[in-house]
Order: sequence, then C-alpha cells, then structure tokens
Amino acid sequence: MATAAITTLDRWFSRYIRLDNVISVGSSGQPYCQCCTCKTIKVWNKLHCGHFINKGEMAVRYDEKNVAPQCYQCNSMREGQAGAFAIYLMQKYDHDVIHYLELKRKTKFRACKATVKQLTDYYRELANERAKKYGIKF
Repeated sequence: MATAAITTLDRWFSRYIRLDNVISVGSSGQPYCQCCTCKTIKVWNKLHCGHFINKGEMAVRYDEKNVAPQCYQCNSMREGQAGAFAIYLMQKYDHDVIHYLELKRKTKFRACKATVKQLTDYYRELANERAKKYGIKF
C-alpha cells in the first residue's frame, strides 16, 4: 500500500478523533480537547491522536476504541502513558476493551487500496461534519 495514501487516511482519522472528542469551545470559537492521560486541555489541533496499541499494529490502527486525543508530552515524550491510557479506555468503554483490542491486534488487516480509500472517504466526511460545527476549514 502506498505510504501517501496511509498518511492521508491517518490525517483524516486524526482530525475526526480529535474533533469528535471536543469538551469545550473557547471564547475565540476554537474547540478544546483534553489529553486522555494527563488531562491537560488544549486547542484540538495542538493534541495528537494517541494510540493505546501502537499504530504499527494495522488491525487496530483505525479502531476508534484504540485512540484518543493525547498531548505531545504523553504521546511522544512519555511513550503513550499506557497505564493511564488503559484506565481512560476502561472508564470510557468498559473493562473488556483492553482484551478486545489485544485480540483484535492479532487479526490480519490488509491495507489494500480499496480499503484505504473507503476509510479515507469515511473519515474525511466525518471530520468535515465535525469541522463545520466549529467553523473549521481544512
């Protein structure tokens, strides 16, 4: 699979995840999100789309239960804060979510052109819907 296509999918998926997790809107109209691990609140585009199970594991890379807004420090400098991330996921979903993700990561996922295009189109549409709500243009 072409790297450029995966990069495009990653960008739309990340935008959607962060805009879908907005907790407040500032006086300037900017949407804010909270880091799932340290609880820092920042403008949505200053946070990453953190992955509980590394995004190199393609079977869970685009699973919405595997990701959440995460600050640069937690995602990159603190290697994802797996313990705090697990607690966040169990509180948001249930205690079985970690087991579900661990099982799913072992399944095969083939990132063929058609699948990547379908996912890109899907997350582009969702991201654009959320962006429109906050007056954001990409």
